[in-house]
Amino acid sequence: LTFICSAVTGVVLGFLFPEPIPPDASTLKLTVTYTGFLNDQMAGFYRSTYTDIQGQSKIMVSTQFEALDARRCFPCVDEPSRKAVFGVTLTVPAHLTCLSNM
Repeated sequence: LTFICSAVTGVVLGFLFPEPIPPDASTLKLTVTYTGFLNDQMAGFYRSTYTDIQGQSKIMVSTQFEALDARRCFPCVDEPSRKAVFGVTLTVPAHLTCLSNM
């Protein structure tokens, strides 16, 4: 199985399974442990800033998951005809707030 991680960089990732995948398999599950990083490109999982009501600049993280941008966050296929299904776990200090529209 060969997977193109990013159409932007052309990075290709291959998986070698201990046995062949049956040709009649309708569902496969592949678990990948992956650690990413926050970027400043306003795509994928990125760092952004805002100004609070006291006028202080604050840092927040945001996502932009258009088809190619989701791949900047983690290895996935996210095209209109093949949507990525994924779970996210956040470990966040108690004094911070996390919001999601997923």
